[in-house]
Amino acid sequence: MGVFFNSNLLLKNDKLRKQLTRFRLSAHKLAIGAGRFQNIDGEQRLCTICNQHQIETEFHFLPICPKYIELRKLFIINYTSVPTLTRLNPIMSNRNAKSQLNLAKFIDKAMHVRKTIIDLPN
Repeated sequence: MGVFFNSNLLLKNDKLRKQLTRFRLSAHKLAIGAGRFQNIDGEQRLCTICNQHQIETEFHFLPICPKYIELRKLFIINYTSVPTLTRLNPIMSNRNAKSQLNLAKFIDKAMHVRKTIIDLPN
């Protein structure tokens, strides 16, 4: 994710600024990062939220995972139904305060949805 890092965060809300910063630094709970500490092979760090059998990376989480479609529509203005890394870069590196706020809100709410689903008893 280093390609998306932009140190010019304009967010005034501490919680959202930290959430966005953690996401950009891969210091989050997604399987791609958490699996490193659990010695899970990279190919096995799959998204448990959807049934697409894809590795739960930042790229899967932000523009792809179908569980967050409605949140994307609310918060990511430039959301496209055909996500690519080229299209993701402007979203992650946008210097507009409103765009940063919306991205941080999306990440915060989507992480909450993810946590709620993962923590449900079986």
